Amino acid sequence: MKYRIGCLIIHGFGGTTSDVEPLSKYLQSKGFITFCPSLKCSVKNRRTFSSTNYKDWIESAEAGLFYLKSKCKKVVVIGFYMGGLIALDFATRFKNFGVVAINVPIYHWDVKNIYYNILIDFKTRDFNNVKRYIKSSTEFSISELVNFRMLVGKTKHVLEDVKIPIFIAQGLKDYTVNYKSAEYIYKKVSSNLKVLKYYDKLAMDLSVCSDYHLFFADIERFIKQIIQRENGVNNKILPSYMYLSGIYN
Repeated sequence: MKYRIGCLIIHGFGGTTSDVEPLSKYLQSKGFITFCPSLKCSVKNRRTFSSTNYKDWIESAEAGLFYLKSKCKKVVVIGFYMGGLIALDFATRFKNFGVVAINVPIYHWDVKNIYYNILIDFKTRDFNNVKRYIKSSTEFSISELVNFRMLVGKTKHVLEDVKIPIFIAQGLKDYTVNYKSAEYIYKKVSSNLKVLKYYDKLAMDLSVCSDYHLFFADIERFIKQIIQRENGVNNKILPSYMYLSGIYN
């Protein structure tokens, strides 16, 4: 079993392993071994969350990486939101096969999308988006948010050290992450194989995303592309810079 490719899938800030479970099951169905560590910043660990810092969050993901490396010859690290920050950190410190960074919050909050969603709320009078924004802004303590920002700053400083193959995915309608974050990462990393693709909608709960089947297939193709390169097959499956099914300018 040691020869198989493993996928470490890291959830986001205040999220849970259930957020990444749909992708985990998809990759398992394609023959990959997956592992989704529960970070110390998970809502399941809410009682201890406030007493931890970003180094603790990274360490809890590291434990998952070491476990998966004991089962697999090569590991691709996949990170959602804040988990993407940790995945990028791992790309500079460990010998991983590749990295997938999804909706990584280099630039937090997309004001344009927030304004648009609030406008819809007033038109429909259901105010679900407004309630969601209020909950998001009050859910975490000052200490937790400060540590989150520290992790963002740490990641920005090491992006140029990312040299392994990378797939960067960004949802254009995600209100928590400005879509410009993806382009920032794409330009900063030093990988000789890097793919940036935008999707109409990617969110924390992948099961409700309109693009998730396409998205999962793209991740699978990216991993297979790395395998082909490793085996000396130069077959470019994914264009390096895409918006949905067309070229992004």
